[in-house]
Amino acid sequence: MIKEIYMRDPSDPLYSPDTLEVNNDVEVLLGQIRMVLYTKPGDVLGAYDFGYNLEDNLFLLNLSGDELQTKILAAIYQYCPDASNYQVDVKIEFFRGTVRDICLIDIYIDNRKLLGVVVT
Repeated sequence: MIKEIYMRDPSDPLYSPDTLEVNNDVEVLLGQIRMVLYTKPGDVLGAYDFGYNLEDNLFLLNLSGDELQTKILAAIYQYCPDASNYQVDVKIEFFRGTVRDICLIDIYIDNRKLLGVVVT
C-alpha cells in the first residue's frame, strides 16, 4: 500500500488538520495532479520538464479552452502514474471578471468532480 504526504490546502472544505499522510489511491492521484498543475517546468532538480505551469499557459493569447484542456490532460497522464488507473477528465469554463477574467478548471476522476481550480 502506497503512502503519500497529505497535500490538501487549509482552505479546502475537506481539509483535515490532523492528517499527515494518505493511502487512498484517489487522494494520492489528486496530490499528483496538484503537483503537476502548480509546478513550473524547471523547478524540479533533475526533472526540468516536469510540471505544467498552469497560470502562464492559461494566459497565452493563442490558446483556446479546448487546447488548454487537452494540454492539461496530457500533462496529467504524462506525469501522474496513477492516472492510467482511472478515467480522468478536465472541464474548463471562463467567466468575465471585474479586473481580470476568471478560469474555473474542474478535474473529474471516474465522473466525480474531485478538484476545482480557480485562476484569476
